[in-house]
Order: sequence, then structure tokens, then C-alpha cells
Amino acid sequence: MSATEADKNPITLNTTSTLDDPEAEADIHFEPVVQLKEISQPKSEEETKFEARALCMRYDADAKEWKERGRGDIKILRHPKTKYSRVILIRDQIFKLACDHFCHPKVVLKDVPTNDKCIMYAVGKDFAQETPCQMLFTFRFNTAEICKQFKEAFQAAQKEMEEVFNKKD
Repeated sequence: MSATEADKNPITLNTTSTLDDPEAEADIHFEPVVQLKEISQPKSEEETKFEARALCMRYDADAKEWKERGRGDIKILRHPKTKYSRVILIRDQIFKLACDHFCHPKVVLKDVPTNDKCIMYAVGKDFAQETPCQMLFTFRFNTAEICKQFKEAFQAAQKEMEEVFNKKD
């Protein structure tokens, strides 16, 4: 191995003391082969009105059963210029949208009779997939109190959206 090859080698081994002392451990240092670049997401203009952990489920009409859509942080965001509010849930680990829809005034929130930690509602258009489609969602929160806070924040966002729609007319 020439001197230039030794300089390019990412593994360095300090063996001066290992020959004298058989119990001494080698000082090995590895340089990373791939340098990771820091990725920064653009800062959103939207204000967070509500944020909590939740499990998102959607109703599959073909199979006639509830299917898990994702688990993660659910947020109610409000845009300061347009005054539009929307609900998003970004899935853990893969960071994909599980739901993305507006807090439309005509959406009716329903409590799930068998579980006080859940809330259910249908939306006209959910934009989490490539093509917007109708969805029936259920969100399960960790506690009934968080579920109640979500319901209050959603209803407040609906009132704001209704005022925005009335001003446009």
C-alpha cells in the first residue's frame, strides 16, 4: 500500500501500543462513506390551532369495515390571509398525509357511542391522496379530554370558515 492509498483509506488503526500490551484495545476510527445532508422543510404560513396524537381510520364501503389510515400528529391549521382552516394528519415514520381536508361548516361531527375517545365525520373531499375523494373518518385520541378539545377546536374553525364563506357571497 502506497502513501496515497493510505491517505484515501477511511479506516485508521492505531497499532503502536497493541504490540507491547496484548490486552490493549485497538483505537479504530471509521469515516462515513455517505455524507448526510440536512433537509429542512419550508416554514408553513399556517397557524396551529390544535395538535395532538391520534389514530386515523377510514370506512371502506366495499369491504364494509374500518381500515387504519395512519397514526400520528393531527393538526388543525388556519391560514392567516385566507382564514381557511384545515385538518391534517401526518403519519409517523414515513411522514405521509393520512388526511387533509377543510373544516367545512356543513361537516357534522358525531360522537362514537361505544368509545368516548373517538370522533367521526364525513368530508366531501379529502386531499391526502392524488385524487380528492369522499371519506368517512374516525379519529381515536389518547383521552376523552383530548377528543373534546379537538371537537371544540374543529367547531371554532367551522364558525370562522362560515364567516369567510358568508363574506364571499
